[in-house]
Parts: sequence; C-alpha cells; structure tokens
Amino acid sequence: AEAAKLEAEVVALRNQAARDAAELERHRATAATARRSADAAQAERDACAAELEAVALREVDALQAEVASLRREKRRADALRDELAATRARLAAASSDASDNEAAARDLRAAQLGLEAARRAAAAAARAHRARLDAAAAADRDHRRE
Repeated sequence: AEAAKLEAEVVALRNQAARDAAELERHRATAATARRSADAAQAERDACAAELEAVALREVDALQAEVASLRREKRRADALRDELAATRARLAAASSDASDNEAAARDLRAAQLGLEAARRAAAAAARAHRARLDAAAAADRDHRRE
C-alpha cells in the first residue's frame, strides 16, 4: 500500500511536472510572442521615427529654400529701392535742369530781343547817318552849282 501510495505520489508529481513543463512552455511561447510583438513595435517606432526625421529634413530643406528665396527677393527689392532713389535723384536733377533751361531760354529770348532792338537801332542810326551824308552831299552839290 505504501508503494502504491508512493507510486501515486510519483505519478501525481510527474503529472504536475508535465503540467508545469507545459505551463512553462506556454509562458515561454507567450514571452516569445511578447518579445516578437515588442520587436515589431520597436521596428514600427523606428520606422515612424525615421519617417518623421525624413519629413522634418524635407521641411527644413523647404524652409531653407524659402529663406534663400526671400533673401534673393530682399536683395532684389533693395536693388529696386536703390534704383528708384537714383531715378528720383536724376528726375530732381532733370527738373532742376529744366528749370535752369527755362531760365536760360528766357535769358536767351531777352538777349535775342535786345539784339534785335540793337540791330534796329543800328539800322536807324545807319539810315540817319546815310541821310546826313546824302544831305551833306546834296548840299555840297548845290553849293558847287552855285
């Protein structure tokens, strides 16, 4: 009876050991599944991080290109502003020159009028002188005839 009891206890222990081994195998399988899931999740996180990094790098590149474009536009705007200032200065100088030209034209017209008046006066003086010479010549002829 003792042997049967021991035999039953050994069978029970073997059955328990088999159940424990099966449970251990289930735990190992569950742990392996958990590890595979964790590895897959880590791989997915790594892929997401790599994708986010690529998107961030593309955004940085796009922003740098936009900054470069804005700098070019600023240089162009500055050049246009300088050109506008130079044009305004030339326009002011031309306006001043036009005023000077108008004054010079008035002075020239006044000089031309003065010259014309002087010519008329000279012509009148020449006619008067010629008339005096003619009168003197006529008087001399008359005087010689007498």
